[in-house]
Amino acid sequence: MADGISSIFAAVFNAFPQISFSQNVGMVALTGVVSRYVVAIGGVFLALAGLLPKLGAVITSIPSGVLGGAVLIMFAMIGSAGVQMLSQVNFNKRNMMIIGVPLAVAVGLPVHKGLYAGLSENLQAIIESGLIPAALCAIVLNLVLPGRDSMAGEVEEEGGEALDTARTAGA
Repeated sequence: MADGISSIFAAVFNAFPQISFSQNVGMVALTGVVSRYVVAIGGVFLALAGLLPKLGAVITSIPSGVLGGAVLIMFAMIGSAGVQMLSQVNFNKRNMMIIGVPLAVAVGLPVHKGLYAGLSENLQAIIESGLIPAALCAIVLNLVLPGRDSMAGEVEEEGGEALDTARTAGA
């Protein structure tokens, strides 16, 4: 959400968006390295590769099969990190709806290109990947579906009962 908002401000001020990439999650999950010094070294290396054409040529000479294998593993790790996050969710009817409908939108919209063929090019660009409509769908469902407040009330009641039990045991 913060990446999206910063990208909006960047567009307003005619600047490049400053975004993070999900590939970073995959690399962290794969390597276990979360040091900012490693990121700084990588940035220096990329700057040198941009400034020194011979170094850039060495990088571009990496076979596409090697890069494809690395990308496959990295995106598998991203998917695994997502599954791990979902494993901590209470799968009640509300949460299953919030997970399932956006997932169907993300997968279904790109498949049915004729569905949005009559829209403007700008809207087609937003819809064609399915990610933005799925994210918006998840946000709207989270806000609209009933049950979030009642779940918070249940937690408060459980905490209150535990507190009453502790007071009774102490008295």
